[in-house]
Amino acid sequence: METGKRRRSIGSQRAFGPGRRSDAELDQILVGIVDRVMGRVRDGGRPGATVTVRVRFADYERVTRSRTLPRPTTATETVLRIARELLLGLRPLIADRGITLLGLTIGGLEASGATQLMLPFDAHQSGVLDTALDEVREKYGSGSVRRGVLVGQSDGIEVPMLADPGAPRQPS
Repeated sequence: METGKRRRSIGSQRAFGPGRRSDAELDQILVGIVDRVMGRVRDGGRPGATVTVRVRFADYERVTRSRTLPRPTTATETVLRIARELLLGLRPLIADRGITLLGLTIGGLEASGATQLMLPFDAHQSGVLDTALDEVREKYGSGSVRRGVLVGQSDGIEVPMLADPGAPRQPS
């Protein structure tokens, strides 16, 4: 194993027991996963270009679907839109075979500061909202601000995060 090497992707997944899940429930779980992953992406300062959705069926077979964006992003809404489209394509298989795990990975991570940014052609800049939410969660805890669809819902089991060895250190 090579030490000091930066990770190439950031992801999270949620496993659940057998049984049927409604489209609304799967979307709610996906929103929570995307929020968590994109917070970590922004915290690492490394935008990603490839969105991958992973599903494990009730028979334990796994399948992934991915899409690479034209340019790396740290925007939650962009990744959520793509993840929803990928999950929509898997819905017939999920309806037929059931689902026991849903995961999301952002790959193709860029080095900090190495991304060519686009000019903001519209007045709405989603990155401003993402940054503000990240700062509130950093100061008051990850559960302090939630999307409306996630209020009152469990995030599942929290798993401690390993440090990214090449990430810049945060001031204490």
